[in-house]
Amino acid sequence: MDPAHLESLIIFPLPEVVLFPGTAMPLHIFEPRYRSMLRDALEQERPIAMATIAATGELDNHERRVVRPYVGVGELVDWDELPDGRYLLVLEGVHRARIVNEYAPERPYRLVRAVTVPDEPGDVASTRASIESVRALVLSMRTHNPRLASFVGEELERHPDPAVFSNRLASMISGDADAQYRMLETIRVSDRMNYIVERLSDILARMTAQPGGAVN
Repeated sequence: MDPAHLESLIIFPLPEVVLFPGTAMPLHIFEPRYRSMLRDALEQERPIAMATIAATGELDNHERRVVRPYVGVGELVDWDELPDGRYLLVLEGVHRARIVNEYAPERPYRLVRAVTVPDEPGDVASTRASIESVRALVLSMRTHNPRLASFVGEELERHPDPAVFSNRLASMISGDADAQYRMLETIRVSDRMNYIVERLSDILARMTAQPGGAVN
């Protein structure tokens, strides 16, 4: 990633939205300030970071809603400008990053200085055990929810790297945005894999407790 982009990183703040590396996020851009953001990102070939607005509703010194420090940095992989000036686009997550500071307003959109946050392997033996636990859970799920079992199994086959797999599953099965954000700021792969096993185990337990394997 170009260090200059981290020195002046575009953020797109939204409530209850978390972008993980290795996942894609479709977006609809309609506000004038974010149309300007997108045009600059396209013209300058810059990434956009999805920032999660803090649930407290707190404002900073410039009357902007405070965002949480960890962000998902994405590359624009597809976009379409509609006749009325709105955009439909797809952002593909490529990095975790942490906001160091946010600049005073100069443009209609927000800019920060950030640093990338690479994955840490953590306990490699624990990660291997978690992968085997996921395989076993998939087998158990087949009786109750074959579609979900197939989905998780296919994700593991397509993305055998535990760092990638744990990111993708965390984005899909974590539930609410708070849980997703906790996984975004969890940089140890073994810790994320432990969470995946716990979450899938909870889903399976609820399947077995409800008629027809339905999960609310």
